Amino acid sequence: MKHLFSNLLLIVFFVSVFSSCYVYPHLEHSEYTYAVDLNKYSNEDFLFTSEGYNGKYKSCGFVKAELFPEVKYLLRTETFDETKYQREGNFIIEKISIDEIINNFYKKAININANAVIRLKIVKKRNPKLKQYPQYESKLNDVSEGYFISGFAIKRID
Repeated sequence: MKHLFSNLLLIVFFVSVFSSCYVYPHLEHSEYTYAVDLNKYSNEDFLFTSEGYNGKYKSCGFVKAELFPEVKYLLRTETFDETKYQREGNFIIEKISIDEIINNFYKKAININANAVIRLKIVKKRNPKLKQYPQYESKLNDVSEGYFISGFAIKRID
């Protein structure tokens, strides 16, 4: 009986210790607001819209663009007894901006004589080059996302 009681006490002890160590997820209230300032293009009489255009226009063509950050892996070098050793390093991820890709997109549309882009879509996109490095895919999936923009370029007549 004494042996059964000590085993039961031991089980209760381990259950209480391990259950108290469990960390329950807690996500704080978060709000994210994004804006893309297109005033620069409106001042040049260029129209970006996610809708169609009801006035008269001439079709110029489809425009698509993708932008992904450069990702580098820098090894840390340590010296011991005048010998250099390379240790695990860090990923350095280039900062990209939605403004950069919109500006390039605008230039492409201007080059095909457009003064508007209708049915504009801007989405975040996973870098397809990550498939070349499956061992790092989970670490880099979110931080190496880029942008994909597409639309139909037109020349407004009226």
